[in-house]
Amino acid sequence: PLPALPPTALTAALLAHATPKPELPSLPSPPPAKPRRKPLAAAQSLAPPPAASLPSSSPGHLLRQLRQSLEEMQLPPKAASAPTIAPAPPKAISTPSVAPPPPPPPPSRPQKSEPNFAHVHTISLLDLPPLTHHSEHAIVALCPPTHLKLTIRGNPARYTITPSSMIVDGVAYAIEDIPWKHLPAYRFARRFVAAVRKRTLIAYGGVEGAQGRLWADGRALITFGDGGVEVEIPPPGQGKAVIRGVARKERAVVEAEAREIYKWLQTHPKPNYTADPDKLPEWELTPETRFVKGVGWCRELGEGQWSMRFLDGVRLEIRGSEVLWVEPDGVQKWIVKAGLKDKDVRRRAGLFVKAGL
Repeated sequence: PLPALPPTALTAALLAHATPKPELPSLPSPPPAKPRRKPLAAAQSLAPPPAASLPSSSPGHLLRQLRQSLEEMQLPPKAASAPTIAPAPPKAISTPSVAPPPPPPPPSRPQKSEPNFAHVHTISLLDLPPLTHHSEHAIVALCPPTHLKLTIRGNPARYTITPSSMIVDGVAYAIEDIPWKHLPAYRFARRFVAAVRKRTLIAYGGVEGAQGRLWADGRALITFGDGGVEVEIPPPGQGKAVIRGVARKERAVVEAEAREIYKWLQTHPKPNYTADPDKLPEWELTPETRFVKGVGWCRELGEGQWSMRFLDGVRLEIRGSEVLWVEPDGVQKWIVKAGLKDKDVRRRAGLFVKAGL
C-alpha cells in the first residue's frame, strides 16, 4: 500500500465542497482543455496501464463528481435555436428572348468569266506576207489571210490551219476539239506565226520631228529628233511604254505625243515612204552569196556595201551609211533615215556578223 500523503490546501478545499453548503464561495471555472496533439489511438497506447478501481471515497472520484455538478450549475440550458432560412437567390429579370440579327453576308466577288479557249489560242494571219519557211523540223507555208500549211518532218500527217479550225488529213477539228496528239503541231504553228508577226513591219511614217514604226504584233517604236529620244510601245495589254533619252518630268508629255503617232500608224497600215528609191533588180543567188542557217542569205557587193535577204522575206540593201528596206512583197520600200544606227537594221545585220560574215 502507498503511504498516505499529507492533506494539502487544495485537497482540503475539494473535500470541503464534496457536500455542497450555501455559505461556501463557489469554485473558479476550470481552465479549458488543451487540444490533443496526438491521435486518440496514439494517446491511449502511450497512456499508463489503468490502476485498480478506486473506492467511491477516493479524491479522483470526488473531483469528477464536483466538476460535473459545477458544469450543471453554471451552464444555462441552450435555447432551441430557430431554424435558419437561407435567403432566396435574387430572381433574374426575365427579358423577352430576341434572336440576334444574322451577320451581314460577305461581299460577293465578281466572278471572272473564263476566256474562250478558241479565242485565246487562235491564229491570226492578218497583215502577214506570204512566205514558205523550211527548217530542220518542219515546213511552214503562210497563205494569208486564210490559212497556213504545216508539214512536220517524220510525221505523215498534213496540217492545214485556219483561224478557227485545224484540218488533219481532210478531217476538220474546231480549235477547242483538237486531239491531244495533234496539239504539238498546233503549238508549233502558233509560235511560228507569233515570230513572223513580231518581225513584220506594217506601217512606217510620222510628222516633222517624229517617226514611227508599227509591227504586226501591235508593237511600235517612235523616235523624236535625230533618234536621241525613243518611245517603245508594247503590244496592247503587255506592259507599259519604255521611254529613253528624256528627263523623268518630261516623260508624260513625250509618251502622250508618241501615243498620238501610234494611233495614226494604226489607221495608215501602208508605209508612208520618205523617198522613192530607184527600182532594184530582183534578188538572185550568186556564187558569192553565203547562206546562214536560220537567218538567210548575205552577199558583199563591195567595201561597205551589202545585200541581205532574210528567211521572212525582208531585204536590206546597205550602201555605206544608207540603208534601203524592202518588204517581202517587193513593192513596199523605203530608205531608213537613221541608217545603220536603226535598231532593227543593226539587229538583223548583227545576225550575219555573229555567223562570221
